[in-house]
Amino acid sequence: VVKPARIAAANFSVAPRRVVVLLDMSGSMGEDRYSQKWELAREALADLMARMPDDTPVALVIFSNKVEQIFDFSQSRSAIAKWLKNGPSGREYTKGATVLFDATIAGLKLLDPFQPGDSLIAITDGMENHSRSSKKSTEATLLKSGVRLFTVLFDDPWPGESEPEAKEAFRGMTA
Repeated sequence: VVKPARIAAANFSVAPRRVVVLLDMSGSMGEDRYSQKWELAREALADLMARMPDDTPVALVIFSNKVEQIFDFSQSRSAIAKWLKNGPSGREYTKGATVLFDATIAGLKLLDPFQPGDSLIAITDGMENHSRSSKKSTEATLLKSGVRLFTVLFDDPWPGESEPEAKEAFRGMTA
């Protein structure tokens, strides 16, 4: 027997969804004779910024062997665009190690308190080898938050890559 359910309450919102971009500037993304990943990452960020609706709040977490710089929601999207246009050749930050999990946690902190529709977009090759945060704790925090994680993933091997499991840790979180 089917009985109609009584609705006690419903909340609706039309607020713009917030996006935090995690930009990998670690050594494996650096410009060298083997890789053009950094230039492609710059283009991906510029394209994302151009295609997102104007009312979508955007923040940026730049990371390499540490979280290097944060453009939070109080800064304008034009500040990020100016940094991207004037800025980085890739040489400023590109260092050997990568703190992808720490950057993910930093991005989540910018979104706290979490709202439906919040998203992280990681522009990375997926390498992780230097974070203080573990895969397990990062994954648990991400799941608890309800924030969606999308990636622009450069999945090519890099010369001298000795830790393929370092890439697998992040891939497992985004699958």
